[in-house]
Amino acid sequence: MASGKEKYTLEICKLVPGSGRLKERIVGRVLACWKEELQSGKSKVMGAIIDGTSFQNVLTFEAWSPADQAHAETNVKPMLGQVVAFENCKVVSKGKSTVFYSKQIKMAYDRNTVIKHLQEESRYGKEFPGLQISDIAQIADVCAISLIVCVDEAAEPTARNVDGVEKTVTNLKVAFGDRKIDAAFWGIRLAQEMATAKRGDVYRFDWMTLMPQGQGMFKLTTSGGAQMQN
Repeated sequence: MASGKEKYTLEICKLVPGSGRLKERIVGRVLACWKEELQSGKSKVMGAIIDGTSFQNVLTFEAWSPADQAHAETNVKPMLGQVVAFENCKVVSKGKSTVFYSKQIKMAYDRNTVIKHLQEESRYGKEFPGLQISDIAQIADVCAISLIVCVDEAAEPTARNVDGVEKTVTNLKVAFGDRKIDAAFWGIRLAQEMATAKRGDVYRFDWMTLMPQGQGMFKLTTSGGAQMQN
């Protein structure tokens, strides 16, 4: 008979990469879950959970095979905004994946991961932690971030040829603290949405990709998980 004893919970900030499945569980609020179409023609399901309120409390997960993606979309996506436990999961090095902030790990989600809905607890944050100017010095690699900006220069959508494929993009310049930053919004939906932005409009960007350019400079671009709030 299986034991009903609750598994020990590992805090996200204390997770380290390993080769096997965790005997413990990871508990957090599901902040995002989406399918991302890649330039190669393949796709993956990505998302993130949080077990506190700081950058170090966010864990990104990825599912790659069709079966693993279907499992994530069936079991995780309906839990958006809810507190859940991930059991029998694997935590690995982030590799080339884009994860939230400067974390060096991710959850390798697959169909053997067990999801359990838990009771609401206010200690689990309800949004991605927002980037501050002082945080930039800690970022050396491409990563996903959330931040609040003010539109400095508006723009219209334009067509760009990317690897032989025509794509729509709106390129804005936004103010973040004392910085003026180039921000590219790819795809018809986001390009058209941000083409309505006017100088002085304030936006919260979630899951924007931050790309360091050296000497404390960086630019922003969108991926499949990007969300804008005006």
